[in-house]
Formats: sequence, structure tokens, C-alpha cells
Amino acid sequence: MHCNLLGLSAELQLMIIENLLRDGTKTDLINWSTTSSYFRNLLAPNIFDSDIFKTLELSDDENNASSLITVANSPYNVDVKELHFTSFKSVNFLDCEAILPRSVDALLCDLRRFPSLETLGINLGPMFFSMRRSKDILRDEVETPEQVLRAEASAPWRALMSRIYSALAKNKSHHVKNFELIYLIWKTVSAFSDPAFHDFLSHIERFRIHICNRYYCKGYPDQLQGYATFMQELDEYFFNHLGNVTSLSIDAPPDGYLGLEGLNHAPLALHSGQMPLLKTLDLRNIIVCAELIDFLDGHNHILEEVELHDCYASPGGNTKIGIYWSQLFTCLSSAGRHSKIRRFELEVDCAISLPCGEDWVGQEDRYSAHERPDEVCEAHTILVQDPRRRLFPYGILNYDDGYLLPDQEVNSAAFWKGEDQASWDLLMEVVERNAKEATKE
Repeated sequence: MHCNLLGLSAELQLMIIENLLRDGTKTDLINWSTTSSYFRNLLAPNIFDSDIFKTLELSDDENNASSLITVANSPYNVDVKELHFTSFKSVNFLDCEAILPRSVDALLCDLRRFPSLETLGINLGPMFFSMRRSKDILRDEVETPEQVLRAEASAPWRALMSRIYSALAKNKSHHVKNFELIYLIWKTVSAFSDPAFHDFLSHIERFRIHICNRYYCKGYPDQLQGYATFMQELDEYFFNHLGNVTSLSIDAPPDGYLGLEGLNHAPLALHSGQMPLLKTLDLRNIIVCAELIDFLDGHNHILEEVELHDCYASPGGNTKIGIYWSQLFTCLSSAGRHSKIRRFELEVDCAISLPCGEDWVGQEDRYSAHERPDEVCEAHTILVQDPRRRLFPYGILNYDDGYLLPDQEVNSAAFWKGEDQASWDLLMEVVERNAKEATKE
């Protein structure tokens, strides 16, 4: 006996839905929803309460990609908001031609298959980590454009990167607002210089770049020029083409700080003319430098939120031109009444230490007074009695491995000089004023 479900009352239809939900799966509901637009709209709240199709995970596997193409060709394609591609290919994969399945290429070439897609993530982490188990270790070499093309034709992992970004460049139009590059491998990709890829970037509103570590490469840190050269080109590859970006996040590796010139330093490829709509800036493992000051100076009238994680000033060490924190704070507050900044955070994972040789801030009970110089004891007293006073992070890059070491001497000198504190207080006044005004709107 056949039953016309459309002919049933709404109450009976809801009873059937409740019974199907009791088994804990939604397969029957999904199949049922494909029979008509009426049932799709009726069942959508029950199917999508767990956002089943909101986020799709794409890998470089033919079967996985084929299943996502099925979703792309179904009515549910409009419910997809996020697409995250992760490559699980080993660097030992031998076939350059088969490195990226056609089904994966088909999806990345035409993101309009998902009309509501907002976030796209590219994650090369698993492939990067396979390098430590491979003889094909990442080499820190400066390459010419011709060498890049030869590498993409002969090294499968280089071919994979080329295919991924070349596929994205084929999108003549798309709706992606958030673009995330996770474990960006610091080797030039020919597609990075393609005007079509730059056009793809021009539509992005929030851009995040997470750069992979240097420590898997061959060579001593002071000989590693390929990493620094790649970082210097990030403006031409990405930053110069983000005209619609309102949020920028740069996450440099802890053994590859960006900023300043000198041994183990790599350039920060930012300048004032980039990203004219920027409102939010999030930086990790960056050294305060002239390029950063210039960038902030060009955006201090539009920036609303700035977060600095494990960022340091470094006027000492092997740098040619050192910048103090006071210069950065003054730059942000100098817009005066035109400033829109309403949140500023400066955080470091390691305790900021003074020349006593111990990270004593927050651990003062562990050490007696005679173990600390008088100057340190006085600084400690000031910090305890006045909660507004603080230490600001200064550091030097290690000669051997490029990791950052606290610069206790500069920490102490800057504390007693007081310019950092004075400019910080002025900046906090601006931040607090803007934050209050924002709550009134």
C-alpha cells in the first residue's frame, strides 16, 4: 500500500520526523529531503541543527573529493560555508602528474559550486611534517623563476603546491571571504606571480597566513637565505593584492621571526600602502621594525583591533636599526581623535626578566632580597605597588638556531627610561576612550 506523504497532515509528517530522529542518525532524513523542495525546507532544521554540511573537509584523495562533488551537485551545496583542503601526500610520492586528483582540481577550480562558501583553508601541514622522515629535506636555497618551474616539474610536492594555487587562480569569481593558509611552505610557487591568482586574492576580506618552521631545512641558520628571500616577496605574492581585506593574521614560526635586518632576521613585507580597509591585525613572532611602524602609521586611523603575540622589540643584538616599543605605541595613538583603535593586546608566553638572571615576575616569593640587585628590588616594588606599570618584551635572536632570547639589559634600561610606559599609557587612554564610544553606538 502506497502512502502519499504530501497528502498527510503536518502533524503526522512531524511525528514521522520525530521517529526517524530517535535512531540517532540522519541518513533517512537526508534521503527524504532530496525528494522535493517542500520536504527539503521542512526537514532542513532537523538535518542542519548540527551543521552537517556547513564545513566540508577536502583531501587529496579521489574518493573523498568525489563525495564532495556529490554534495556540490545537490541542493545542499547552498548550505556549505567552509571548505578546508588538507594534503596528506608524502614528499616521497613519486608521480607529479597524479599528485592532485582531477576531482580535487575540479572543486578548487570552481568554488562557485558552493554558492554560500565563505571560508577556504589550505593546509599543507601533514606533507610538511613528512619531510623530517624523508631524504628530500627542505633546502634553503634562493631560486630563479626558471629553477622554480623545473622544481615544479620534477619534485611532486612542489608540483602539488603549484597545482593547488593554479587551480584557485582559475576562479573567475567566487564568494570566499576568509582565506587561510596553514603551514605555508616557504618555497616560491609560480602561481604566486599569476595575475589571476592576485585577482582571486583581491576579493578576500579576512586573510590568515601561518608559516611553517625552518628547522627541517639543510644548512646552518646564518646561511639560510631562501627563507628570508621568500618572506621578502610576500608583498608581491599576497599582501599587495588584498585590497578588500579587513582582517590580517600573520603567524611566523618561532625559529623564523620576521622583522629587522641582521643575522637570522627575515624581512616583514608590509608597508603603508597595502590593505586600505584593514580593521584587525593579529601578529605572532614578529619583531618591531621600521616596516611595521610604517604599516601601522598608514592604518592608525582605521585600525580597530591589534593583537601581538610573542612579539618583541630588539634594539640590541645583531640588528642594524633597532626599534623601541615606545615608537610603536606612539604610532598607534598619534591619530588622536581620528583613531578608531578600541582593543590592543600585547602578550608573550615567557615571563619578561630583568638582569637578576631569573624570571622573577610573578615568582618573587621564591627569591630572597639579597639574590636580586637593588635596582631589581626597586623595580619589583614599583610593579607591585602600581598595577599600571609593566615590563615590555625585548629580545635578541639566537645566533645558532634563530630562536629568540630575552634581552634583560634592554628590559631594565627601557623600564627605568620610562618612555615605553608613558607612550603605553597614552595609547591605553585612546583605546579606552574608543571602547567606551563603541559601546554607545
